[in-house]
Amino acid sequence: MDKLIMILLVSMTIGVLYSYVATKFTMNKLILYLPSYIGIILIVYMFTLYSPENTGFADLARIISVMLLLSMIIGNTFSGLIIDRKRKRQN
Repeated sequence: MDKLIMILLVSMTIGVLYSYVATKFTMNKLILYLPSYIGIILIVYMFTLYSPENTGFADLARIISVMLLLSMIIGNTFSGLIIDRKRKRQN
């Protein structure tokens, strides 16, 4: 369980770092929230369009993949919102 939490925190940190680096190079919100958009598309794809045979641990792997994507989306979205709010206060 500790390893799973660590992996989820690393995924969230990647989302936060992407937001930080993206704001240094561009002011475009589409690029800032790009990992969140891609993550939402992948989650929808995994649960609606992609339906292989459910054998073995395939369902568990799908749930863990969604957990990783959600942690990245949460990290990217919250850090993007915080950065946007700070940018508006400076202007």
